[in-house]
Amino acid sequence: MLYLRVRQREEIINACEQLYRTMNFREITLKEIGSITSFSRPTIYNYFQTKEEIFLALFRREYDRWNEDLAAILDGDPPLARGGSFMKYTKLCNSDITVSRICMG
Repeated sequence: MLYLRVRQREEIINACEQLYRTMNFREITLKEIGSITSFSRPTIYNYFQTKEEIFLALFRREYDRWNEDLAAILDGDPPLARGGSFMKYTKLCNSDITVSRICMG
């Protein structure tokens, strides 16, 4: 059951990431996120209370990946195949003033 819930949360986060490639933070709505997931807008509220929480989960995921990449670099194993999590995280944080405030805490 817990595994299923984690997978469903990831589906929502992945949808947010996908939309974020072509839209800015303000343009993305829970309805938009629901349109590319298997969830309706009200169902998304079972996993996240706000759009900001979804973005925060996306930032945490990218931040964790970035830290993994840094650790790999320090261990002498550069993460070239991963796709540049540092750049992705930086782009997320610098894309919008509201998003920047979320990143900065």
